[in-house]
Amino acid sequence: MNSHLIGFWHIIEMSEFDEDYFNMELQAYIQIKEKNHSFQFGLIEGNFNKKVENLKTFLANFEAYDMEGGEDMSGSIQVTLVDRNTIKGEFEFFNEDSTTFVAKRV
Repeated sequence: MNSHLIGFWHIIEMSEFDEDYFNMELQAYIQIKEKNHSFQFGLIEGNFNKKVENLKTFLANFEAYDMEGGEDMSGSIQVTLVDRNTIKGEFEFFNEDSTTFVAKRV
């Protein structure tokens, strides 16, 4: 697959969390493969599954786990390719808050 979205991306900015939180456990990331993608920021880790085929934007549902609260979470993620090395998007938690993000290709 030659999609520009496929890759490993470090989250560098989030609207609702500061860098101390979103990089608390490790460098916050989104990993986009052809399918079976993953992410972690702060104490939240999750997965989403959407086949990526040369798209510059996509929307997918995710399942996540809050390690601090010990709770399962779910929501949606939207990802948009800004340029070859930058994506931006939004995590929207069902019945909860949302946060936008910017990430750079590793």
